[in-house]
Amino acid sequence: MNQLKIPNFSQSLDCKMEVGCKVAIVNGGISGIGLAAASQLLCAGARNVAVTGDDLSAGKSAEKFLNDTYGSGKAMFIHCNINCTSQFEGTFFYSTYKEINDNLSDAFRIAHGVYKKLDIVVNTAGIVDGAHWEREIVTNIIGTIRGTLLAYHYVGRQGVGKGGVVINVAGINGVDPLPPAPTLSAAQHAIVGLSKSFGSEIHTGKSGVRVVCFCPGFTSTNFMKNPSNKAMTDILGKELESFINNAKKQGPDPCGHSIVHLIKYGENGSVWVCEGAKLFSLQIPHRKCYSTLIAQYL
Repeated sequence: MNQLKIPNFSQSLDCKMEVGCKVAIVNGGISGIGLAAASQLLCAGARNVAVTGDDLSAGKSAEKFLNDTYGSGKAMFIHCNINCTSQFEGTFFYSTYKEINDNLSDAFRIAHGVYKKLDIVVNTAGIVDGAHWEREIVTNIIGTIRGTLLAYHYVGRQGVGKGGVVINVAGINGVDPLPPAPTLSAAQHAIVGLSKSFGSEIHTGKSGVRVVCFCPGFTSTNFMKNPSNKAMTDILGKELESFINNAKKQGPDPCGHSIVHLIKYGENGSVWVCEGAKLFSLQIPHRKCYSTLIAQYL
């Protein structure tokens, strides 16, 4: 992947984690933004990266690319369907949370077993499928929740880890509406809320795990291919296709660079946007800052 020439705005920032010698798992890391994140993690000095996905051919290609580029044994592909609940990993401990029963659990168990530790979790797996919106919701929201909860066990101090960071990838329509794809926008808004809620001292104080949300703008990946076939109705499909065709797009590499930046400098519970290959930190105001009293009933 091409190395971007980007300004160094990080000199005065507080580095919360150095990527060197760290071990990461990137869910959905076999293509697009996930693969760009895995690549940039290894470029930044990560010891190992595991990438997960449900496409066996693409996964093997991603593993080969990463190992050919950064050295044999640096990366590992784990075949995984985050919607599969047929395999049991075992008891998952974090606060009062109970068991997790899914194929993603096995991916974490395998990565931890091979690499002996996990420091970084990047949850990028997601789909656009308004025509089957329940599957879309399960994949995008529940898959991200599973990845976050598993991070608390394998990365967090209350589990088998020593603390680290989770990057949950939502999308720019987690802060802006997307009328042609309301269920996709709903899922991305949910991931923002999930990350801000987990990214609080209630969780981090005990676990040592930061949670940061990343919202990429429209990016040239397979995620948005054939949008007219992925909407809730034919009319919305045409609207979605027009919306995407007119949107300014970026490549996946800026998103990979952004994710590494967030791992190093992202504040707990913070929300970031990468749009037009530019990274922005969002300062989301409290609702009382923009509320107008209309009536009082008591």
